[in-house]
Amino acid sequence: DVIADPNALAGFAPRRITTFENDFYAVGNKINEPATIFLPTKKASTDGYFFVPLTLQPDTQDGEPYDIHVWSKTSIMVVGWDQSFRYPLIFVCDGDPYVKTSWKQVDLLDSGITYEGGVNGLSVSGDKVVLVGTKLPSNDGFVLQSPDKGKTWKDITPVGATGPIEAMYRARL
Repeated sequence: DVIADPNALAGFAPRRITTFENDFYAVGNKINEPATIFLPTKKASTDGYFFVPLTLQPDTQDGEPYDIHVWSKTSIMVVGWDQSFRYPLIFVCDGDPYVKTSWKQVDLLDSGITYEGGVNGLSVSGDKVVLVGTKLPSNDGFVLQSPDKGKTWKDITPVGATGPIEAMYRARL
C-alpha cells in the first residue's frame, strides 16, 4: 500500500479525484505507462488519505485515464485514452476493485463504434453514462451514451458536428 511508501506516487499527475462514502478514488497518468487507477488504502490512518495503485492495462501498453465514476465500492468506471491503440479507454469494475480480474475493458467495436480517439470526460445519472471525447486525426468531438453502466453504447454525436466538443467536458446529467 502507498501508505508505507510516500514515493510510490512520484510523478503521478491527477486528472480526476472523486469521493464515495468516506473514501477517495483517483485517476491520472505518468507519461508512457499503463493506465492506472488509485483506490483508497485498506489500512487505517489518522494522518490523511492514501491510495493503492492498480494498473488496468498490460505493462506493454500506454494509457491516460481522464475521468472516473464510482457507483459503489464494487461498481466503478474509468475512461480516457489508450495511447497504444489510439482508441477510447473504458474500463468497468464489477466486483472487488483491488482484484484486476474484476475490471473489464469495454470494446466499443461491439457497439459498432470504430473510430480512433479518446474519452475526455464522462457524466452519469443512475445507470446512464454519457462520454465526450475526441476523434483522431480530425480532432472532431464525439458523444457516446450507455443506458446500462457501459455494457452497450450508442454514438449520439450531433449530426454535422465538427471540431471539439469541449463545452461538454464538464457537463453533468
